[in-house]
Amino acid sequence: MKDFGSYVLYLSFFMISIFWSWKYGQKKNGSVSLKKKVMYCLLITLPIIFIQGFRYDVGTDYMSYSSLYRGFSEGNETFYAWYANEPLFIFMCRIIYFVTQGGQYSFFIVDAILMNVLLFITFDYYKDQVSLPFMYFFYYLLCFPYFLNIERQGLAVIIVWYATRYVHQKKLFKFLLCILIATLFHNTAIFGAAFYFINFLRGKYSVYVKTAVALFVIFSPFILEWGIGFLSSHVELFRKYLKFLKTDMTETVEYVNTNLIFMAFLILVLFLFLRFLRKSGLDMLWILFLCFAQLVAYVINNYIDWGFRMSFYFEFGMMYAYSFFYAKLKYRANKIVLQSFLIVSLLFYFTYKFYIQGNCQIIPYQFIWSDHL
Repeated sequence: MKDFGSYVLYLSFFMISIFWSWKYGQKKNGSVSLKKKVMYCLLITLPIIFIQGFRYDVGTDYMSYSSLYRGFSEGNETFYAWYANEPLFIFMCRIIYFVTQGGQYSFFIVDAILMNVLLFITFDYYKDQVSLPFMYFFYYLLCFPYFLNIERQGLAVIIVWYATRYVHQKKLFKFLLCILIATLFHNTAIFGAAFYFINFLRGKYSVYVKTAVALFVIFSPFILEWGIGFLSSHVELFRKYLKFLKTDMTETVEYVNTNLIFMAFLILVLFLFLRFLRKSGLDMLWILFLCFAQLVAYVINNYIDWGFRMSFYFEFGMMYAYSFFYAKLKYRANKIVLQSFLIVSLLFYFTYKFYIQGNCQIIPYQFIWSDHL
């Protein structure tokens, strides 16, 4: 499929899913039966499952995951040693291989089902508080293209997002259990534990905790660089991360981080409406913490290659805040202005990063039944 055709294909399938999320978002959770909820889940998720699961060689690491899937199932000892600290990923590959009798594309299809159904359950929890279509719009244009590349981390990110419900409910054990499960798919999910720190920031020790967090944030690039370097050099399970450390600090820091600039712009615009957001009942401390953590992750990317990947865990804050903001606006004119701003901004990002620059190699797109031989 040609580049422009692939670009239109993605946007078309996104719009189908977003349309059904809009229809579903008009119904309050209490008025939706389980049968209808399942129906809307299918209508919203199936278009994305289709293009995510039935693709061929789309995404930078597509062939790598295909090799890992077969390698784990065939007992490749090197792969086992390399991913021993992510056992749920190995277990998932082996189960899929066993059930499908080694189906060549089954890993990507099952992974797409798990990610999109869990995303629906996650967004459904917040449905009465936010604009559901904008939650999906943010996800499809900012996160989904990357998740076609980082398969197992994409699943880990969504598990961490699901765990946010337990932050608000102050159920620490359930939250940590979700973080543990996510970490056993992809180790970077451990950073999702930071979501719960917000509850400690409200306590009687909040001054000391805030000071400690501020100091950690200031020195985080150097602390993490040293920490990963130490673990990579002395702990066998972490040796694979040594290659992600950047050595030419001058060159990397001077590099223009377009993701940082774009996200900082969106966050700045969001907080121009700080007074309104406070009055609307939004948990501002939670949102501030997550937005700040997201920007820190982009800064860390100047020192550690996978710093950018950590930002996905915290991107939920900005997605939620904008969707919450839009849902609380009373006047139609204000909704149209914000809607236009978000559509133009996010479409620009998707077009520039993935259609023009060709990031993640998601364009051109081809299905598994395409003539790719």
